[in-house]
Amino acid sequence: MYCEYCGKENNKNNNYCVSCGKSLKSNNNINTNIQNKNQNNSLIFGIICLIMSFILNILCFIPGIISIVYAVKYKKESGKLGVGFGLSLGGMIYSLVMFIIMMFLILLFMFAYENSDEYDYNNNYEYVERV
Repeated sequence: MYCEYCGKENNKNNNYCVSCGKSLKSNNNINTNIQNKNQNNSLIFGIICLIMSFILNILCFIPGIISIVYAVKYKKESGKLGVGFGLSLGGMIYSLVMFIIMMFLILLFMFAYENSDEYDYNNNYEYVERV
């Protein structure tokens, strides 16, 4: 942690700056507020990502990446990634898996339709009367 008065780096357990002797308690409050803000932002964007992964499949990557950025900032300050990281990662993985499944199904139906007898690519339509 850095002293807000002189800028000297101090151990996070110190109550007073080793350089100027000023109290570091106000710094602790500021750091705690920043940690809480980053954790809350990560959680909010993680929830948005998870919900969007069910509704707007690929678009969930935008809030997911924002959530991961806040989670990494929170980890630098507190040593933990937080819940938002897990939510956003889970939402992005789910979204990616569902996108791959949808693309596979689309290709499968296109291939099945292409090989069906109902469509003639040469436009040679013949009317066959069924008895």
